Amino acid sequence: MKELLVTKDESGKVVGEIVDVPKPTAQDNQVLIKVIVTGTNPKDWKYIGGDAVNAGDDIAGIVDSVGPNVIDFRPGDRVAAFHVMSDPHGSFAGNLQQLQNDTSNRYQQQPREDSLKKSLPQINPPQIVGYWQGALQELPS
Repeated sequence: MKELLVTKDESGKVVGEIVDVPKPTAQDNQVLIKVIVTGTNPKDWKYIGGDAVNAGDDIAGIVDSVGPNVIDFRPGDRVAAFHVMSDPHGSFAGNLQQLQNDTSNRYQQQPREDSLKKSLPQINPPQIVGYWQGALQELPS
C-alpha cells in the first residue's frame, strides 16, 4: 500500500515522500477504511516537524473490513471519519485503521464511490467534520 509521509527538510521546506507500507488490518475496535477522499487542516501542516509523519486526518471512504468487537459497521459502508492527530498512519494512504468511535456511517443517502471522488474534494475539511457532527445529532420531531 502507498502512504505519503510529510516532513520538513533542512531549509524548512515541506516535502513529501510516497512509501510502500504493509496494508493494515482492523484490530479489536477498529474499522479498516479504503480512503477515497482525504483532507488537511491548518493544524495538520502546522504540526509537521522534522520527523516524517502521515498527517492527514479527515477521511471519506468505504469500510474494507472490521475488527471482531465492531458492531455498527460492515464492509461496504460509506463513512466519514476523523483520524486522531499524531496517531500513526494518517489518512494520506490507501487504507486507514480507524477507531469505530471516531467514524460515522449515519447518512440518509450514501453516495457511490465514484461520486465521492467528484463531489467531496470541493468541500473543505471543516465542512466535512461539520456535516459529520450534524449527522450524529438527533433532530427534534
